[in-house]
Amino acid sequence: GYKNIRINSSGIEYSKSIEEGLKQGRVSLVISPDAGTKGTFEKIKQVKCYNKVWENIRRYAAANKELLKVKFILYPGVNDTYEEIDKWFDEVIKNGVKAVCFSIEQHWFQDNFPDFTQEIYEKLKYMEKRSKELNLELEIYCEALTVLKHFKD
Repeated sequence: GYKNIRINSSGIEYSKSIEEGLKQGRVSLVISPDAGTKGTFEKIKQVKCYNKVWENIRRYAAANKELLKVKFILYPGVNDTYEEIDKWFDEVIKNGVKAVCFSIEQHWFQDNFPDFTQEIYEKLKYMEKRSKELNLELEIYCEALTVLKHFKD
């Protein structure tokens, strides 16, 4: 009987229970592929299932795109290129996703607090801008918000 359960998933295994929860409007789902290319995905996740994850995202979006978010965690030095970000947005659109979220890898954030680089700030601003251009609902996690506010102040 619970409603509004938020599930964070790798998206590697497809769950009929999650699909049913999405259809009933009882759960929301966040999947974090963190990459727009197979090579970067495998570097970050250490598994070979890039296509499977995006296929599962497509299936969940078909169940209820209003309750699905796809997340990009920015890993400086790994997936922080405009090309990778753009390819991730391409996958988001291609797979019917309507909402995204992003953040920064927590260890990098902690190690660099409060001396964030202008380059990372610009990548986050770019992701924010692209989300708006593509008319995607956007959630920005606290680490990324902290960097954005740091340069705004």
